Amino acid sequence: FLVGSCPSEVIKLDLSRAAQRLARAHAPRVRVLNYSGSGIETTFTQGEDACLAALVPEMPQAAPDAPPSLLVVGALADVVEDQFARALAAIGIASVRFFPPRSADGLPPVGPNTRFLLAQPFLADTARALEARGARHLQAPFPLGVEGTTGFLEAAAAAWQVDDRHFRAAVAPGIERAQRALERYRAVLQ
Repeated sequence: FLVGSCPSEVIKLDLSRAAQRLARAHAPRVRVLNYSGSGIETTFTQGEDACLAALVPEMPQAAPDAPPSLLVVGALADVVEDQFARALAAIGIASVRFFPPRSADGLPPVGPNTRFLLAQPFLADTARALEARGARHLQAPFPLGVEGTTGFLEAAAAAWQVDDRHFRAAVAPGIERAQRALERYRAVLQ
């Protein structure tokens, strides 16, 4: 990534064209993209969004007859991705991909049968870019805490028409584990 900043913008350095030239020179082995990272608001809230939005046009187009797939959008630790993949598989959603992928050459396909959940706030540009590619945003709370994570998983389950009893049984162990972990702090907080 060539990331524009205040100094590069003040001197009118055209990082977009530089990225295009570098991409042509090094394709297909290396992909070079650019986005603006200038300003304090970008540093703290929009940097991830700008980076992911720059990657969306590079994602392969899903086949029109591809089965429905779920895309979890937002930078997550590998262990958290693994936990989400297990939880989603337990509720009956096996076709799950993550964006950004763990490897630069593993960009997931996107198309009309792609449904996506935002795992991070501040990803509005990325969401719009995915919708422009045909993907459908599933409205859900962010997966923070027991309630947020349950709501996040519930939005996916609703889109896949998972039976509510099956969903509740699948998420119950995680909810119980979280409640046990918080139990010793509950008295202090109350």
